[in-house]
Amino acid sequence: MDVLIHRFIPRWLPVIVATLTLLSLTGQANAKPLWSFSPDKGFVDDPIAFSASGTHMAFILSDSATFMDVAVLELSSQKIIKRLPLGAISHVPQGLHFLDDNTLLWIWSDSQKGNQGAGLIWLDGKKRRKRQIKGATRLQLVAYEGAKVLAAATRQDKKGGGYKMRVQLHRLSDLRRIRAASVTVRADATLKRPALRVLYWGPGFTTLVGLKRGKFDKKRDLRLPDAAVWFDVLRRREITAYTPQKLVSWTQALEMREAHGQQRRFLHVDQNLKPLYLVSERNHPTPLATPVAWRLYEPKSLAQRESWDGKDLFFSMTIDPVNPDAVARKKADKERADIYRVDATGKPVILGKVLTGKRGFTWVVGKNHFAYMRKLKGFARGGKSIEVHALAQ
Repeated sequence: MDVLIHRFIPRWLPVIVATLTLLSLTGQANAKPLWSFSPDKGFVDDPIAFSASGTHMAFILSDSATFMDVAVLELSSQKIIKRLPLGAISHVPQGLHFLDDNTLLWIWSDSQKGNQGAGLIWLDGKKRRKRQIKGATRLQLVAYEGAKVLAAATRQDKKGGGYKMRVQLHRLSDLRRIRAASVTVRADATLKRPALRVLYWGPGFTTLVGLKRGKFDKKRDLRLPDAAVWFDVLRRREITAYTPQKLVSWTQALEMREAHGQQRRFLHVDQNLKPLYLVSERNHPTPLATPVAWRLYEPKSLAQRESWDGKDLFFSMTIDPVNPDAVARKKADKERADIYRVDATGKPVILGKVLTGKRGFTWVVGKNHFAYMRKLKGFARGGKSIEVHALAQ
């Protein structure tokens, strides 16, 4: 029967099937956004946040000179229900996060004084709280011992090489400091105690990963392999350790990590611009196949975000208008941003596709929606408009 069926299949049918398959893979861009907004004055600043419940989205409006406001969109009604002044025009927003449906945390840097800090905004009208953290290298929401906290890291370089990294944890209810510690890294990238060579830092600089030299086994008259150690900077204790089994790929992953600071997992495109790699927390690189043919993407367009707890990893790739298939057709494709989530099995799941209009963009993914900002031209900060799209089912 299979032979009879095959005899009656037209020769052109496989070509049509292959074409339809490619079309289904590349797909079309999302329908019109559920909501879009272009400010009459100023611009939409870079930080965007969704509430964990998926009911609200917050963003910042500014002209970098006379005003800076935070706006809250109710997603069910698609209406801006709050717009509150932030006041400090000299502050440049670096981050925005919902702590609950009523509380926002914003992270800022002071363009005039060089300080960094964070503030709490209660949407029910309570007094705002601001805390200045002088000289902080990085402020970041992290998971520490099962809690969500704000980590502030400050690096102090030393004469003759080396540096001291000071880390503070702040509770989110009032931004008060709850824990602090410091680690001195010598010029040869080693710690005195414990005896580790620092390989890289974890999220918020609360942990580091170092290499511990293997002990000498007298019975077998050999030195045991070196071990990778996860070290808690604040508690000054070893969290876990393991011996890398595949040294070549493990070393390659460490080299990839140099471009992806403080991430647990990350995506990387190698120098040959193919393939796309997913690197695990234990530095195991695995080629990642996207549903859309890799040859259609601009490899250098990779952008990614990891959630504060490391459980979610999102990324985007952009269709290259003059990809090989477009060149073969002698017709350029439209530039399109494809936004993905890496699921629990390590596979990419498409969340949305948006035509870019050949304009830079940023995006943030929430529970049921994603926000897409169309960037300003000739000005690195902020965008001309913001859109809300439903996540692909």
